Amino acid sequence: MVKHFGLVVVIIGAIQYVGAGSAQAGDPIEQTLKGLSGLVRKMHEQAPAPPTGNLGAPAAASNAQTTGGSSAEAGARTIDDSSITYIMEDCSKSISYRAIRMTVPSTIDLADDATARALLARGAKWAEAKCHKGNWGNIVVSIGQNPKNPSNIAVRGRNYDDKTLTWRELYNGPREARQKAEAEQRANRERAERAAAQMREQQARAAAEQAAKARIAERWSTFSSKNGVTKLVTNQELFKNPFMFEKQAVAIVVTFVQMQAADQGLFKFDGDPVVVSDVPKTRFGSHAGAILLAGDVLGTTKVQIPGLGEVAVPHLSYIGAEDCGESGCGDIVPKR
Repeated sequence: MVKHFGLVVVIIGAIQYVGAGSAQAGDPIEQTLKGLSGLVRKMHEQAPAPPTGNLGAPAAASNAQTTGGSSAEAGARTIDDSSITYIMEDCSKSISYRAIRMTVPSTIDLADDATARALLARGAKWAEAKCHKGNWGNIVVSIGQNPKNPSNIAVRGRNYDDKTLTWRELYNGPREARQKAEAEQRANRERAERAAAQMREQQARAAAEQAAKARIAERWSTFSSKNGVTKLVTNQELFKNPFMFEKQAVAIVVTFVQMQAADQGLFKFDGDPVVVSDVPKTRFGSHAGAILLAGDVLGTTKVQIPGLGEVAVPHLSYIGAEDCGESGCGDIVPKR
């Protein structure tokens, strides 16, 4: 219907020209004019309003497309427009494409998404005002902050929606740089926290080891003092020459095998037999683990070993013993 609007206006003008000065009340020409005028008014009321130079505020993008608070948007609105430079780079005559470049003060935080989007919207309104297409579609807004180098773009957005500014294509260099810096800071913080946790674990282990060593040293000192032990001897030392320790109180780590008499027991010292006299007959029974035994070295004695016959083995006189909680009595004997 809008297509015929101009034609109707021409017809009305022609009729008015013909009847000018001669139309009277009830005249057919006058009646025709009135009818046509009414038709024109009706067509005008039904026809959509043509686009104007001011589209009003752009429709807001959905929450999924925008981040940042209203305070940032309010801050962007308070930026003096005179501090912004606008340059129209392209205003297509055949399509709705428009491209502008803006230069804003360096004090503006473009890394804030809401601020950047508010400035993009301002640029879109300027582009529509200067290159009127009656929609928001196909507008490209580039924003920089270096007046000496306006081609250095910090933010660039391209909008495709005719009715809403959604900026389907959006690049925000400062925001990406900030996100990268924040990610690096988080990574550094996490590394520092892991390093601190590892240090705490190491310190805790060291403290636990030190405490364990202190407990072992205390138990060994108590055992040695109580039994008058002068040395913890090895299997090699004792078996090669037990007479070197004759009449000395030594400690050895053994396992109980059996009682050979009411006061004499057979033990194994690293797999080799050792005879111990003066053993309390009720001292050793079901304990099958390691035993720290203190005794005076008497020399050697002979025992029957299956398959070997009578063999000379070290002979000790019992002084005292303590059952160990670990193999090799590591919970009592300090590591060498």
